[in-house]
Amino acid sequence: GLSLLVDLQTEQLRRHRISYMIQLGEALDYFHQKGYIHRDLCPRNIMVTEDDKIQLIDFGLTVPNTPDFRKPGNRTGTANYMAPELIKRQPTDQRIDVFSYAVTCFELYTKRHPWDAAMTIDAVLQHINKPPINIKTLVPRIDDQVAETIMRGLEANPADRWQTASDMVAEFRQIEKRLVTANQEAKTREKQSAATKVDAGKKQPTLKQSKGAKPTAAPKKQAAKASPIAKKKDTAAVPDAPEIPKPAIKPASSEPDFSADSEEILALPGMPDDSSEMPSVPGDDHLLED
Repeated sequence: GLSLLVDLQTEQLRRHRISYMIQLGEALDYFHQKGYIHRDLCPRNIMVTEDDKIQLIDFGLTVPNTPDFRKPGNRTGTANYMAPELIKRQPTDQRIDVFSYAVTCFELYTKRHPWDAAMTIDAVLQHINKPPINIKTLVPRIDDQVAETIMRGLEANPADRWQTASDMVAEFRQIEKRLVTANQEAKTREKQSAATKVDAGKKQPTLKQSKGAKPTAAPKKQAAKASPIAKKKDTAAVPDAPEIPKPAIKPASSEPDFSADSEEILALPGMPDDSSEMPSVPGDDHLLED
């Protein structure tokens, strides 16, 4: 279950977060296009397969997206993910699922809800009376566009929210493309910088004389300063050891550290598989089995 990955905040979740959000939005959009409202979208109703595919489950509260079922009615769903219009018994539509989708995305980054946990309907009224916590307050280094996309999905007024899951997914796809490109460019610059430093180390002149070159006589002033003991020693030239280039060190720069800000981009589509370079996290292999 996705809820397990949220609770543990594993490396798997951090590397696949944007991919999970896109897949979940696509599943929800497909469901809406078939003419239904899920009404209970939350991490516990989302499964993650062994190959990191998202599956939406639990359709016990699902209703057709028709006028009769959009009328004000009973409050059904999971309290922490219920949209304000549902709580206020106003007419509803697929946008209540968009709200729950945004809450789920918020939780993927913060391991908490945008409001204090709600155990009763009175606590749920926070969704009406209080604005959600800004995700950047909890995760200052989150990508700005990711933050704005999630926060717009949490708008209390359905008209100010993303109108469809497809709109929200389109935004996440733009983010995915931009971060992948930026990460690839950063890696290319890093490799070029390392290669330049290695080449500079190889070209650096040493005191070793090239074959066939005539030895250069030492200046007279320097010879006059040599100690008597040194004069008695064998003056045959001893070749210097070749200089070993130092390992390339990545220079400090003002470029953003994409891998630190958005770990999930390492596992996004269209990028080389860097899994061999990622540090292993104990227990990752059996998270799903647990």
